Amino acid sequence: MVRFLRRSRQRQVNALSIARHEAVRLWCRPDRNGEKVFCIGRNKTGTTTLAATLRELGYRVAPQRRAEIIADNACLRGDFDSLVDFCGYYEAFQDAPFSWPGAYRVLDREFPNAKFLLSVRDSPDQWYESLLRFHAKMFGQGGNLPTMEDLKKAEYVHPGFIYRSQAGWGHACSQSLYDRGCLVQSYVDYNSSVERYFSGRPGKLLIINVARPQDCERLCVFLGRGPKCIDGFPWENKT
Repeated sequence: MVRFLRRSRQRQVNALSIARHEAVRLWCRPDRNGEKVFCIGRNKTGTTTLAATLRELGYRVAPQRRAEIIADNACLRGDFDSLVDFCGYYEAFQDAPFSWPGAYRVLDREFPNAKFLLSVRDSPDQWYESLLRFHAKMFGQGGNLPTMEDLKKAEYVHPGFIYRSQAGWGHACSQSLYDRGCLVQSYVDYNSSVERYFSGRPGKLLIINVARPQDCERLCVFLGRGPKCIDGFPWENKT
């Protein structure tokens, strides 16, 4: 019964996301040269909080589920054309596939006026522990970490999307899904690659930690809204 209810809820969320996207397509013209803000930090680094913040600032935030569907259908094959088309209709973006390696390079090339937010945690270990708690809660059984079979059967987005999305990272954790050393290194390597890519290009990248109140002011300045555009980060989806 629980799995049936989860599947029903999943189908409803997917249908709503597609309907929202089609409504936006009817009323908005795609724009590659307008202001775009891409949140490219790893999952469990405050990306949901950043999305809520950008909505509060008036940005048209892309529906996460629709982007994930595109990721599953195309981006895992290295095809970003559908994603680029999708991005033309919105102003702010977060989570998969925007947080996948290589995506920020494509987005930077296709949207020359875009800005990028790299959200981070206080430490790689803090990120790792948050990821484990989230996966145990969402995909495990009885509070335990999910097995490979659990991930293959998980209904999120499409059946098996969570398992397939591991390929989007290309890290060698297939034999031990939650190996601390492997996952922590993937987090460190990804953040380093983003910093190297944007180095020497001031105004393109902001490294941000939503747990630090002062970073809200830094975000406002980065986006050209002044130092006090909002009172603080709306804390979302804490784990």
